[in-house]
Amino acid sequence: MNSLSPATPAVTRRAYWARLRRGLAEYRIWAVLAALLAAAAIASNGVVLRPSNLIAILFIAVPTALAALGETLVIITAGIDLSVAAIWVLSGVTGAGLAAAGIPLPLAVAAALAVGGIGGLVNGLLIAVLKVPPLITTLGTLSIGEGIARVVTGNVPILSVPNAYSALGSAYAGPLPLPVLILAAAALALTFVLARMVVGRRIYATGGNATAAHYAGLRVGATLVFVYVASGVCAALAGVVHSAYLEEAMPNVDMNALFAVIGGVVVGGTSLMGGSGNVINSIGGVLVIVVVENMMNILGVSPLLAEGVLGFIVLVAVYLNVGFNPAIFSVWLGRPASRTTAAPPAAGQEGKAQP
Repeated sequence: MNSLSPATPAVTRRAYWARLRRGLAEYRIWAVLAALLAAAAIASNGVVLRPSNLIAILFIAVPTALAALGETLVIITAGIDLSVAAIWVLSGVTGAGLAAAGIPLPLAVAAALAVGGIGGLVNGLLIAVLKVPPLITTLGTLSIGEGIARVVTGNVPILSVPNAYSALGSAYAGPLPLPVLILAAAALALTFVLARMVVGRRIYATGGNATAAHYAGLRVGATLVFVYVASGVCAALAGVVHSAYLEEAMPNVDMNALFAVIGGVVVGGTSLMGGSGNVINSIGGVLVIVVVENMMNILGVSPLLAEGVLGFIVLVAVYLNVGFNPAIFSVWLGRPASRTTAAPPAAGQEGKAQP
């Protein structure tokens, strides 16, 4: 047969089914979520699927999912960002405090997002320029960010915000909650970045093999700064939406929120070893965690037992993700792992590959 002849219908069908299988495999977390909702509906006699409960799940999940979007980019580069919890809190008290003080809403929100961007920039520069390991860097900035939030507020929560500010976390745009639309816009923007922009290809390349990416001429340092800034801005947006929904802002870090953010990314299938993952699945992973929490609350399960169940789910997800692979800790702690070690290019070949 001529190699240029049109594909036969059988070949076309096989290619179609192959693409479909790959797509289903990539987004299997949503099938897991559907099965979980069905099981929860049976166990709760349909309470979980009541419209009011589903809306409550969405409102609860949105801030965590927003922070998980930025965390996904960081983890794709084989990094980790623990400071999202502190940026969440610091940006929340910034936005709520400025709005309560009479600052126009756009300026209050912009200031809160700027706080997140600056926090992410500090993380990125420490990691990319000073080569401080991601785990150590973000653990330190987690503590610093919470300390700043406590000092700024006098360790007193902000208990009153204007209606315009609270609308960001509870208003509706037509039939859909405004926070859901904010999440959808952020997810689509980052999906476009990862799939269509040069920086997106650099993010995957950095996570897949940072040393090879460097020798290929990619700007690994700039890429790392970008993902940590993005993570900071997403965490700040989470803080704004969360404080608006609660109509208050607390200056203390919620470690359960940090667990849900990182756990959602891992449950969604983003590889802790870097190089693979997407933000849409991270939203699915967050929803799985929130639905499990919601189901156990409805069934009257002890909060202590509920935390244990969620921890078990994340541990299983981590094992399925990377297995018992100690190399991930080497990456987080700044030691070269075998998967990111590459021989230098031949003389005269440095930097010739295009980003």
